[in-house]
Amino acid sequence: MRLHTILLSLLFPVAAAAQPAAEWIETTHNFGAFSENDGKATCKFHFVNKGDSPVIIRSARATCGCTTPDYSKAPIAPGDTGTVEVSYNPTGRPGRFDKKIYVDLNTEPSRYTLTVMGSVIGTPATIGQRFPAEAGPFRLRNSAIAFGEVYTRHGKTFFLDVYNTAQQPLVPRWEDLPSYITLTAARDTVYPGENLAFTFTMAADKAPMLGLLTDSIMLNPGSDYDRIPVPVMVMVKEDFSKLTGGQRLNAPEIAVSDPTLDFDKISRSTGTVTRTFTITNRGKDQLLLRRVYTADPGINIKTSATKVKKGKSATITVSVDPSQIPADMLNARINIIANDPMNPVTTVRAVGIITP
Repeated sequence: MRLHTILLSLLFPVAAAAQPAAEWIETTHNFGAFSENDGKATCKFHFVNKGDSPVIIRSARATCGCTTPDYSKAPIAPGDTGTVEVSYNPTGRPGRFDKKIYVDLNTEPSRYTLTVMGSVIGTPATIGQRFPAEAGPFRLRNSAIAFGEVYTRHGKTFFLDVYNTAQQPLVPRWEDLPSYITLTAARDTVYPGENLAFTFTMAADKAPMLGLLTDSIMLNPGSDYDRIPVPVMVMVKEDFSKLTGGQRLNAPEIAVSDPTLDFDKISRSTGTVTRTFTITNRGKDQLLLRRVYTADPGINIKTSATKVKKGKSATITVSVDPSQIPADMLNARINIIANDPMNPVTTVRAVGIITP
């Protein structure tokens, strides 16, 4: 019986199951550079059914709403060609794009990835909205590199998009970076009508001091253009998260004699006027005054000591030059940064009226 079965199988082989198979003619399309005013850019991807049963396109979806796929709904017979049409909407999207479209078929494998790419040359209105800051031949997404708050032992990144409005490729160079900032980018060149993201990373432990830091990084577009300063701002704070419960109980405690220094009325012709206040350590460990400063003009600050033992005090002298105060009102913030984990930053206000 077994020999009979083997002989039958040799004489009459069982036909293999029919299978669909897709062979794509192309999977990537580059639109090149085109104007936002041209409207939607459309291309077609084709595949041939190399199998012996119909191919069915089950679905096609893009990675974002700006890209829309459409496809053949009817089964594609063996030897016939299937089509996936892809449209990209450039409205409000200046710069380079690279989008994926995922197509699912009844084949093996079932998932195929298509790619459309190109560069949109934006209208002046769109560029102004998306890149509002002017910087020579470039437009910037942000007018400043603002890291916000960064704690010691930590870092933070800021992404700045730069758009090239010139008619030729440019290689921007960033100069005079502070020691606490590093820079990376995917490439060197920014092509016309494209934007490039620069990644600035701030390392708080490399910062020269705690508190508010302000710097300028110079953007050099090339020899045909002037350098453009781009402001940098970061607030560096001390990280107390590693302190134990015992260390917190024995920590220093800052107290100021007066939260407001009233200079009353000061004539611009009077000359420098001074006031003082005291800082007392009500805690157990030594109080360290990391920094005492103000960002307001016309004010000078002197500290009698930067280390204050338990129960002791330090005197802060605040001098105001009324001729340097830009407004008729004095309303300055004096910031005291200390190693008190409960009050790492204490503010004292200097107020008064500036008269002629």
